[in-house]
Amino acid sequence: YPVCYAGHRAIDASIELAQIHPLSLTDIVSIDVLISDRHSKTLRYSKPKTASEARFSLEFFVASALSHNWVGLSDVDDANLTDETLQQLMAKITRRISEDMDPVLDGFARYDQVTVRLSDGQRLISAPVSRALGHAERPLDLAHIRTKFEDCLAYAGRSSDAEALFSAVATLADSTEGTLLSAPWVTGRGV
Repeated sequence: YPVCYAGHRAIDASIELAQIHPLSLTDIVSIDVLISDRHSKTLRYSKPKTASEARFSLEFFVASALSHNWVGLSDVDDANLTDETLQQLMAKITRRISEDMDPVLDGFARYDQVTVRLSDGQRLISAPVSRALGHAERPLDLAHIRTKFEDCLAYAGRSSDAEALFSAVATLADSTEGTLLSAPWVTGRGV
C-alpha cells in the first residue's frame, strides 16, 4: 500500500473483514483498531488535511480499506479527503493500544485487529494480523502483485498498457537468456 507500513496490518484486517462481511457503511456505528503504541504515534494524523498527512493516518487507511476493499495510489489524494462517507467513517474510528508486543518485530503489537460494531448490535471482528501482506512470512500471490501493478499504471494514466506490460514483466523471471535479470546492477556481480 502506498502509505506508512505501520498501518499495513490494520489495512489487511479491514479489507479481510469487508470481504467476509460485505458492509453497508451507513450501518457502521464504531470501528475499533488494535495497534501498538509506537505505530499509533507514528500514524499521527487522525484528521489528515493533505495527501501527505493521509499517508500517516490510521483513520484514513482503515476508512479507505473498508470503503474500497483496497488502499491504492489514487485513494491517497487530496480530493479524497473531502469525501463525506470517508470523513464519517474516519470519525467512527477509535485506536486501542495493545500491550501484547511481538517477540520478533520491534515496536509491533503481536497482532493488529479491527472490530466493527453495526447498528443492529452485531460486532464483526477481523482475524488477528501478525504479518502484513507482502511480508516475507506472508508473500504476495500473483493476483495481488497484478493488482498493485495495475494500480501503479492506472495512477500513471497507462491502464491500457497493463496487460501487455504485465505479461512482458512476468516473462523476465523465466528468461534463460539472462538479459535484464542477470545484469551486474541487478545481481551485484561485476560492478
